Amino acid sequence: HKYMLRNYTVNQIRFDQFQQKEHYNSQSRVLLSFGFPVQAIYGRAMACLGAGGTVIFNNKNLIESLIIYKPTHFATIPGNLHRILSQLPDSYRKSEKFTLSTFGGKLPDHLRQAALDKLASKVIVSYGTNETGSICTMINEEQGLILPDVTVEVVDETDTPILNKAGIIRLKSPALITEYFHDEDITHKKIRNGWFYPGDHGIKTDDRHLTLLGRDDNLINLGGVKHDITDLEE
Repeated sequence: HKYMLRNYTVNQIRFDQFQQKEHYNSQSRVLLSFGFPVQAIYGRAMACLGAGGTVIFNNKNLIESLIIYKPTHFATIPGNLHRILSQLPDSYRKSEKFTLSTFGGKLPDHLRQAALDKLASKVIVSYGTNETGSICTMINEEQGLILPDVTVEVVDETDTPILNKAGIIRLKSPALITEYFHDEDITHKKIRNGWFYPGDHGIKTDDRHLTLLGRDDNLINLGGVKHDITDLEE
């Protein structure tokens, strides 16, 4: 386990990020399927409660919660979403105003479309980390739009910024943790000169767009070209 130190200001910035993306208000009812140890759940719960809305927790029967409580927002991981869509009864009719948010991994384009067809009027896919909060809102399975208050660079192995080439992602964010608690080694490894290195690879095409390629430990080098092993597995 890694323990991370965050102050009040950093927490508030993260709540504001969720509010800006998902627009909670006093009429909002957000359904959450995990507990507060999951940072993406904690942040959404606090943002909704701060706007005067209601939080619904149910990790046992999400289909029942969708039908009975009629939430306006739902946040989950792609694997859960796939299971829910496969179990929706034929009689289920999606709400005209229902925001689905996913986190924790890529959302395949076909699954995003299935969610729009059967469940949600709007789908928001986030790329972020526990250390930094939100980084991008994903436009599709691969490409994300960098949040306005986040600075992202893609660098080579000498830490030189590069464009339109695969490299190492690093970023600066006002929502970044201050340190890993009682772990100077991992702090110095992941946070260097004000930059956080999440361990991901990507391609930056311009100031606001980032294409995600995968994790450091998911890439293999074949003839000088790096490939994501999950693509090879598929």
